[in-house]
Amino acid sequence: MPHYKHKMSKTRLFTIWMSMRNRCNNRNHMGYARYGGRGITICSEWLEEEYGFINFYQWAIENNYKDNLSIDRIDGNGNYEPSNCRWATHKEQQSHTSKTIFITYKEKTKTLIEWCEILKMNYNTIKWRYDNKWPIEKLFQNSRHLIANKQSGIKGIIWAEKSQTWHVKGIKNNKPDKYLKSFKTLEEAIQFKNNYENKT
Repeated sequence: MPHYKHKMSKTRLFTIWMSMRNRCNNRNHMGYARYGGRGITICSEWLEEEYGFINFYQWAIENNYKDNLSIDRIDGNGNYEPSNCRWATHKEQQSHTSKTIFITYKEKTKTLIEWCEILKMNYNTIKWRYDNKWPIEKLFQNSRHLIANKQSGIKGIIWAEKSQTWHVKGIKNNKPDKYLKSFKTLEEAIQFKNNYENKT
């Protein structure tokens, strides 16, 4: 890693900046497929090695950054750049993302988050299925069907028969890699995996 002269490498904003770079540029990063793999890039103003973080930091401070907010792309298919980014709460990010996703199910069309609320299903689970192109008839399938077959349907989440828990593993070169943590429920495992990918 390069040596940074700004002495802010231990700040939350620097971590967010590095995570953004890794998601878009590091092919071994767990989130690369959903960002760089889809062609999402970072503007040269934020990307350049010497002043990229300083430019990002100044933009963040001038645009209402707070420690409880995360960077959010206004157009989910757009790039990381000043005109397409804002600071938002986790709830605002979910709501914003869901508004762009409309699902027709049982002859009714609603946003993804509305379907999750109606069917009492975990949003992160269903969003992962949607992103990975699950057919509509299986998109809202109850997790108990998966658990009965000891399959999560998600790469990196594996059933451990001995401990009767779901093991979450990192992904490297598109394959499960190092063990991270175990959970009793599939929903908890998915939530942890999503949070881990967004932070790393």
